[in-house]
Amino acid sequence: IFVGAEGQISNEVSRESRDYRIKLDVYIQSLQMENSVIFRGFLKKQDLSKILLSADMAVVLYKDGVSSRRTSFMTLLSCGLPIITTSGDTVMEGLVNYQNVLLLRNQDQEGQLKRYLIELINSKELRNRLSLGTQELSKRYSWSVISKNTIDIYNSLIKQDAKNA
Repeated sequence: IFVGAEGQISNEVSRESRDYRIKLDVYIQSLQMENSVIFRGFLKKQDLSKILLSADMAVVLYKDGVSSRRTSFMTLLSCGLPIITTSGDTVMEGLVNYQNVLLLRNQDQEGQLKRYLIELINSKELRNRLSLGTQELSKRYSWSVISKNTIDIYNSLIKQDAKNA
């Protein structure tokens, strides 16, 4: 089962999003998977957690590539799921193809996505490696690490200011 989210978006993006959704629906129907694909709106944290923890993998595609600003990606990362996602002009720091994610490049994304899905379905070793990799990467973005880094920056600035005084 693939669960897709439909978030709140601006009117300009909304039109493009609706057009994309129509294309997805047509594609899903062509595969006769209407009963296997569920699109969901907002979910309570507990309900979302249950769904994500029961998933075998996740696919999140972004027109301009993944980044740490993408809360959907960061949520999946913290769940330790094997993730297939898109790279933009630059790759988010810490992402390594086949180590903690499978990165789709701009060229031949459809063919590449099919290959990645088949690889993940057929390789428990790859799913496990990516899962461990996402768990490890998610530690960089934990609040304890972020707060420690922030305190270190402030302490560094205080020391520098004391030297200049």
